[in-house]
Parts: sequence; C-alpha cells; structure tokens
Amino acid sequence: MSNDPSSKSTSSSSTSSYRGPLLTIVRHGETEANVAHVLQGQTDSALTVRGQAQVLALGKQWRASSSSSSSSSSGQREEEVAPRRCWCANGLPLPSAVVSSPTGRARKTACSIVLGTQRDPSKSGGGEEEASFDETNEIRPVVPTNFLSASSSTRTLPAASPEEPQLLLLDPLLMEQDFGTLEGTRRRLRVPGFPLPDASMRGESREAFARRVRRVGQMWLDAAGMGEGVNRYGRAVRGKATMGSEAKEGEIGAKRKALDEQEEEEGPDLQRAMEEAGRLAEQMQSEGDNNGPDVATAQAGDDGGKQEDRRSSKKARTTNGSSAPSARENGTAPAQSAPDQVSSITAGASFDSPTQQQEYQHIVLVTHGLFISTFLNYFQPAFERPSSSFSSSTSASGSYPFASNTGSFTLGLRPVNRLKPLTGSGTTTTAAVAQELFLLRANDTAHLAGLGTLGRGSPKKEKGLQNIASFFTKKKP
Repeated sequence: MSNDPSSKSTSSSSTSSYRGPLLTIVRHGETEANVAHVLQGQTDSALTVRGQAQVLALGKQWRASSSSSSSSSSGQREEEVAPRRCWCANGLPLPSAVVSSPTGRARKTACSIVLGTQRDPSKSGGGEEEASFDETNEIRPVVPTNFLSASSSTRTLPAASPEEPQLLLLDPLLMEQDFGTLEGTRRRLRVPGFPLPDASMRGESREAFARRVRRVGQMWLDAAGMGEGVNRYGRAVRGKATMGSEAKEGEIGAKRKALDEQEEEEGPDLQRAMEEAGRLAEQMQSEGDNNGPDVATAQAGDDGGKQEDRRSSKKARTTNGSSAPSARENGTAPAQSAPDQVSSITAGASFDSPTQQQEYQHIVLVTHGLFISTFLNYFQPAFERPSSSFSSSTSASGSYPFASNTGSFTLGLRPVNRLKPLTGSGTTTTAAVAQELFLLRANDTAHLAGLGTLGRGSPKKEKGLQNIASFFTKKKP
C-alpha cells in the first residue's frame, strides 16, 4: 500500500478557503530533563529559561488580533478580513477551549495560550498584566482550571460565558506514557538532581498507552465535530460501534461483539503507530541533534520489552477526576527536546469568513511529544510534504514530523472523492464523498524565530547515545 495520500483520494473542493472544525495539538516547552537527556514520562521537571521563553512567545501568537486582517504565522498565506477577537495573531480562529495534560510543563504551556486569548487587543498599549514566570517557575497571572474525569467515556465543552474568564481544562488522559521505575533515568541509571518517580506508578505498556491515545483522541475529535472523518487511507476515525448509554438491551451483545472485532482489527494499527513514533525518535537522534526529540521516551515502550513484560499486566495509572491533581501536576517532562527549527508546514489555505467560522469548534490540546506522534500515526490525517520542510527519508515514508518544543499541529476536515467498489462487484468503482482529516499546519514553530539560542542547555553529548535504545541499556563498566 502506498503511503502517498494522493494515491487514495482526490479533493472535491479547494483548500484555498477553509471553513470547518479545527483541532490543534501543541507540545510543551523545553524542560531541564529534555536538555539532560533524562527519561521523564509523567515525572516532574522544570521548564528551562529557554522553555519559559518558548512558552511566552507561544502565548503571544495566540493573542486576539485587532487588525482587519492577519497573515499566517508561517508567512505562507494571507488570511481573510477578521472582526476583532475572532482571529489570533497566528492566523487561526480563537479556540473554543484549551485542554491540557495536567503535567506541569504542559499545564504552564497551556496557561500561556489561555492568557494570550484573553488579551484585549484594544488595550495593547497597557492596562493588562503581561504573562510571566515567577521565581517558583509558575506562570502568572493564575489561570483557573477544571479537572476532567479519566473514567468518562465522552468529552464535552463547558458553556462559554463572556463574563467569566476561560477555564483551562485538565485531562489526565492526555498525559505522557507512564514509564514506572525507569523515569528519572538515563541508560537505566538514576540521574542525580532529578526526582524519583511516584511510588504509585506501575508503568504503562506501549499497547495500553496507544489505546489510551486512541480513546482520548476519538473523544476530542468528536467534541470538535470531527468524529465522522476518515484518515488518508479512508478508514473511519470513529470505530464500528460505541457502547453508548442509549443502546437498547437487545443491542448490547451485538455492539460488544463489534467492539471486540474492532479491537482485533486495530491491533496492528496501534502497534504500527508506536513503531513509527519510535522510528522518528531514533532517526532524529541518529542525525546528531544534541537536544533530540522528546520521544526518547517514545521508544521506551518499543525498546524496553523486558521492562514492559513485567508491567504490561498493570493498568495504566490515571488520575481520578474527582480529586485534585497530584504534586506531579506541577511539572513533568519526557526525555529530550526537539531542535527549534522554524519549519511550519501549511496546506497553503486561508480560512473562511471568521463570522461563519465561529459556527465551528476549535479545540486546542496541549500534551507531549510521544503522545502527539502516536496520535498522528494512529489517526493518519492527510498532509502535504514540502521538500523544504521534511527530510527526504521522512517524505518518502509518509511520516509525520516530530513536534518541536511548543510546536503545533492543526487538523481540519475536507470533502474528498474516494473510490470504492460497488456492492456485489470486485472491479467496478464509484466515487463516494467523505470528510477527510488533514493537516493545515504541521510542527508550526514560527513563534520561535526570534529566540536564537537563548538559554539553550549544552550538556556533554555521550558518544553512545545514538538512539533511544541507549536510554534502556546499562552502561558497561
């Protein structure tokens, strides 16, 4: 099967003017663990000076624009005229909701986005407190939060109120993979200065993690109005059946059977999603990036097979939504951050009239590098791969770029004509219109253009640390 989306479908409408729902996924800012090449997963790690600068720069790009028009943050397209407080400075519509992993690095990144959206463009000359970090590494002003339940089978958005500030929603299902006792280590050795993992952490197998990503990804795509979409190969985002509360008693058995069949069919897809995330991590590290990808954690599930076997029977640790976030909510990080290449990739599309665009949801999720890679490689949105933005090996394999710190991916829906066999015939085909998930932006890091090398860590690079396996291999004496 070809990896080229163009071989599977043709667009039935131009993407030159987009009107529809949006889902933007953002990676957190750089942390001390990223720079030190320490495996973190769900364990705490503070943002570096550079990470704080990344987060604040990101927030400015999400400010409402008071201008009559705005250009894309990548500089590749002109947006249409937008009334005040409909557009952000990055050229995207204001979000309906901002949702974050409760881990500190993600939460602080999301707070900056929320604070940016709340800035009144008419007061650009002063009168509003600028977002900043205090001496405890916390972002100010304080953003009110609402903790979601990990056990819920759906995700819904709270009713918006112009009189009240926007809440930041914390979703424990958006957390990075739980690596148990391996967190806070490099090459399976404890690294001084980094905290030990919580004693309650039992670890999460790569399969359990992939299923969690699939589950919460489907819920937020549904909430954004994108749950009926298909991926670049024509497979539906939503599964064959759902066990909704509205199911009649006589239907439950059939639905459960369909779900079991779906689990069996999608097993290889989940496995491939994890393998692709690991491949990206290994590729980026082997290219010699001193601050390699956050998914040094990625292949932990792939490479730490023995560790996984000891823990795979344990259920993934998630936080009960009825209780307050744990102490680890104050900051975490997977190992290693991606380089700050300013390589925004866009579909070359502007948005439809903003007053009409407001009819649709725009949900922003703030999460982690491995989570984003797994999400993209499971849901497989269509995307265009400019040679200037992708390496040749990435383009050839149809892979998605790995998220840089504070890099973002924006997904939309577009109608496509997809060929499928006519009923009862194995040869005749007919065009069927479907709504296809596609990437309008991939790894958008245009807001980092002015940061230079501010605060970048420069730990001694170990010669043996060429791929993710080295995070799980004991150093020879």
